[in-house]
Amino acid sequence: MTIQTIGHALEVWSENLHQEKRYNRRHKSLLKSLNSHFGSFNISKITHDDIKSYIKKREVKEQTVEKELSVLKGAISFCHKAELIDNPPNIRFNRAKPKYRERFFSKEEVRAILNTKVCNSNPKFKLLLKIAITTCARKSAIRTLRTSQINFDANLIDFNHHTMHIKSKPRAIIPIPSSIKDELRKACDESKNGFVVYFHEHTLDSLWEKAFDQANINGDPKKETAVFHTLRHTGAVEMAKSGKVSMKEISSYLGHSSIIITEKVYAKYLPSFMRDSVNVMNGLLGEST
Repeated sequence: MTIQTIGHALEVWSENLHQEKRYNRRHKSLLKSLNSHFGSFNISKITHDDIKSYIKKREVKEQTVEKELSVLKGAISFCHKAELIDNPPNIRFNRAKPKYRERFFSKEEVRAILNTKVCNSNPKFKLLLKIAITTCARKSAIRTLRTSQINFDANLIDFNHHTMHIKSKPRAIIPIPSSIKDELRKACDESKNGFVVYFHEHTLDSLWEKAFDQANINGDPKKETAVFHTLRHTGAVEMAKSGKVSMKEISSYLGHSSIIITEKVYAKYLPSFMRDSVNVMNGLLGEST
């Protein structure tokens, strides 16, 4: 089989995602946008001008267009490696500068989320949020966490699992937070499917969005919109602001592949951040340090 159109390449790539159980609603949205514009394009004849035309047509954020074009490039690359395309085009586009989220929750906001109606009526979901808050793990790592990944004797949670896709982001191994240890043990004992707090991705998204609404988390239009990942960011910021946790340990707790990533986002929250530099510069105005 030789693939001729962009639409066919996207379909084959999408089927592979389904087989690997990596397909989600974000992929559905990205594929819809790409298919509506590129679907009938002949793969071998797509040009850089076609890409520029698509970017101009899409009146959305740079990051959104970048994600869409990355999917297009990935789908074509996948089909080429599978020997379904003979001459793949060289798709080039300028990548937007990475944008780091700055929003993090106050302790009052965390309590408000955990005390919402949706949390109090769904203990399993409430435990999932507590895991997110105390472990800083990503959403996918938490909802697919298996009972076998929690070693109560060694007091460790290993968010890595052999079923993880090879392209999955790095995950951490951390001590079990004492504040949720009893609840985790109970959840593991009562689990019938081998998962600690499993939710389908769509269901989980609906639940946390409802919890945030009930806690009025995104009620202030002047604040950056909070998402599930804000829970992870909040934990990392809290560790940095405390001044008690080294940047190296924060990096390990987050499962970052490099401390450089951690420092770029979280070093500014350390109480000692550039303190010596500021003190020296204050001396120029005659202020004593």
